[in-house]
Amino acid sequence: MRNWSKALLILYLIVIADTVQAQNLVPNPSFESFSNCPTSSSQIYYADFWFQPNEINLSWQPPSGSSDYYNSCSGFIAGVPSNVIGFQYALTGNAYGGIAFINNPGGGWEYIEVGLITSMNAQKKYCGGYYVSRAELARNACNRQGAYFDTDSVFYYSNNYGPLIKNPQIENQIVISDTGSWVLIKGAFISNGGERFMVIGNFRDLSSTTVDTISSTGFNTSYYYIDDVFVEEMQIDTANTGADVTICEGDSAQLGTATGSGCIYRWQPATGLSDTTIAQPIAKPTQTTTYILIVDDTSTGTKCDWTSTDSVTVTVIPFTPQMADAGTDVTLCKGESATLGTTPCGSCTYQWQPLSNLNNSTTAQPVASPTQTTTYILTMTDSFPPCVKTTTDAVNVFVEDCTVEVYDIFTPNSDGKNDVFFIKNLPANSSLQVFNRWGSRIYQSSNYNNQWSGDDVPDGTYYYILVLPTEESFHGFVEIRR
Repeated sequence: MRNWSKALLILYLIVIADTVQAQNLVPNPSFESFSNCPTSSSQIYYADFWFQPNEINLSWQPPSGSSDYYNSCSGFIAGVPSNVIGFQYALTGNAYGGIAFINNPGGGWEYIEVGLITSMNAQKKYCGGYYVSRAELARNACNRQGAYFDTDSVFYYSNNYGPLIKNPQIENQIVISDTGSWVLIKGAFISNGGERFMVIGNFRDLSSTTVDTISSTGFNTSYYYIDDVFVEEMQIDTANTGADVTICEGDSAQLGTATGSGCIYRWQPATGLSDTTIAQPIAKPTQTTTYILIVDDTSTGTKCDWTSTDSVTVTVIPFTPQMADAGTDVTLCKGESATLGTTPCGSCTYQWQPLSNLNNSTTAQPVASPTQTTTYILTMTDSFPPCVKTTTDAVNVFVEDCTVEVYDIFTPNSDGKNDVFFIKNLPANSSLQVFNRWGSRIYQSSNYNNQWSGDDVPDGTYYYILVLPTEESFHGFVEIRR
């Protein structure tokens, strides 16, 4: 490195950059600060901190080579907006640089270089670039406008202005022919660490550069003005799907991490996802699936967006659990019992609530003997490690007062009210015999169902004998009154 370059670097390091949003690491990015007003071409070195890396051994040419500096303080050759190769206002202020990204035919490459205010940090994301505008009197237009960053100043010797072949971190692929506007060249990259110098130019040979002829008059070159150069560290959110996860069939898992500011999310595939455009969708695939997350961060504090990807595999274990089944609702008489639930499964555990009046609260089919109407809740857990499924179900056990009550009078007058000998809570298969005052049996049924209307006997008092299936018997008098 030359002594004057070292001196400039020391000066760079004491420059205090604007820290609002991102810090631009390029000193004098708009070429406004200068040591002398340019008077002709090939005077980029008059712009503070800028120089040309091609060391040309010509006595008439300063060390900065053929790259140009334009300023409104100058006359026609190097002025702004009018100069020897065209007309263009500065994008910012009153000055800009200019180079031939390639001459054609035969080639001819020009570059400009600057030392950064501070070195880049390793594995950090940076956004770099500049604006270009094609000079009106340049016949040609090209692509491959790039920027290359290195840990030391870049110098090379080429008496005929040959290409500086590098792998630039930033490179434009589109031919730029616009002469009226400033076009942004930008790119985002990850630093290796220690990069301190930025070189602007075309780092490809003629065969790798697309050159379009725009005009038949003017200079046979692809010449562009350059302004507003920048290098800024990006504040980004990268794609993070979270760790791989294992779920049981039918279950779900939340993927991703918290939402980042200014981020656009794209999940692929969409199968089994609650939403493909949010940071943390719910995944419920039916089979093992690998999801890919693409994140476009549009709020990096710089002119660049950042796209990153990550992936996560959701492994699905086949599992069809048994579901809780407490059985169907049942009606009992006081003192009766009923078996609840259904056939047990070998991998299940059971818990019934409430515990009262159950012979066993942890079996699949307990016997319930409630004294009043009760709703029993079954909580059942089916386990197939690591899969566990807990479900619940309920069953109502209605308890009624089933005491047999014999009505002692009925009025069979066909008015639809009290027309038969009625016995409340009469069990099926109960037998009934009715006798008159002389002991003659006038009615008999082995399965009485409240159907005797006394049509064949006159009004009066009769004697009955009722025997239930339990062999419990009732007897007494019943009156018929029409």
